[in-house]
Amino acid sequence: MVGLSASAVLNSTVFCSSFKKGLVLNGVSYTYNQTKIQFPQMTFEKGKKYAIIGESGSGKSTLLNILTGRFPDYQGEILVNGQDFQEVAQASWFENISYVSQTPITFKKSALFNITLQRDYSKEKLELAMDTAQVTPFIHQLPQELDTIIDASKNNLSGGQIQRVTIARELLGQKPILILDEATSALDYQNAIAVEKNILENPDLTVICVTHSLHEETKGYFDQIYQLS
Repeated sequence: MVGLSASAVLNSTVFCSSFKKGLVLNGVSYTYNQTKIQFPQMTFEKGKKYAIIGESGSGKSTLLNILTGRFPDYQGEILVNGQDFQEVAQASWFENISYVSQTPITFKKSALFNITLQRDYSKEKLELAMDTAQVTPFIHQLPQELDTIIDASKNNLSGGQIQRVTIARELLGQKPILILDEATSALDYQNAIAVEKNILENPDLTVICVTHSLHEETKGYFDQIYQLS
């Protein structure tokens, strides 16, 4: 879960009830330790798919920190549905975005809890999220299936399986924007391709995928690939 800065909350005046148009970055940069990272002009339209690639240190993580509200002190202009991003109430912005980290968080509770977080969803929506994230096949192999306790200290799930659980968790929320930060990096090749295709084929999702490299099998699904340097 992303945190809110006090200044961002106090200065917020615009409520982002839904992601209707898109997200636009004009002349955005960020400076820390006297190093300035300049980002290209970027547009993320509703329902389209985007990849952001670049070597380590090119600013991929910094960009995600800006888009998720962690770095509010950027320079330049960001517009959400035509509104200044710094004037948008961050709590309402978070209602529109799901974020899957490359270092996912799990709880020492059942697999079902880790996917639903005790949110109330229909069986059909739960099954769809699990199928999309390729969770269903390995869940049925666990001793108590969805009731199996995920225990990081015992490594009873692999890194790739944990990534798939957290992807299913975010998909279940059915928010319009899905941000993936190297989210399939621990998956074996075939499962990574399957998960990426399932997500990128969803016409309702706006997807922003940050990665060191793209798979040839899914590259054609992206409407735009941004290279950071």
